[in-house]
Amino acid sequence: MLPDYRYLYLMERISNKSLYAKASCQHEIKIGIAKDPEARLKQVNKAIKGQVLLGYYIRIPWAEKREQRLHRVFAASRFRIKGGKGGGTTEWFYLNWLELTFVLLWLAWFKIAHWVYLTLIILSIIYLKPYI
Repeated sequence: MLPDYRYLYLMERISNKSLYAKASCQHEIKIGIAKDPEARLKQVNKAIKGQVLLGYYIRIPWAEKREQRLHRVFAASRFRIKGGKGGGTTEWFYLNWLELTFVLLWLAWFKIAHWVYLTLIILSIIYLKPYI
């Protein structure tokens, strides 16, 4: 099965934050996947109140599985933005700076591991070719 290459992105709402986020010093982070994260950012900004910034995005294999995993890890801090319309109101999480750092390191690890894996496959094909 070929991997699903899409972008896994993190967006942050920087204005019109909830009282809970302000009081607890939490970031309001949207974790999602898209073929074009910048186009998705425009959709989200139209759908909800407040300004949203595209904080980080990375093109990785099996993006949907990785997104679902992050959603499960942070399920307890999941919330839905009220007062919005259309897409963009779901998949939001309250994350502190340590949790946010964890997510960024986790995504970087998958990117590095993927390229190491591909390199090993290519090298094994090159070196094992005479024996096949």
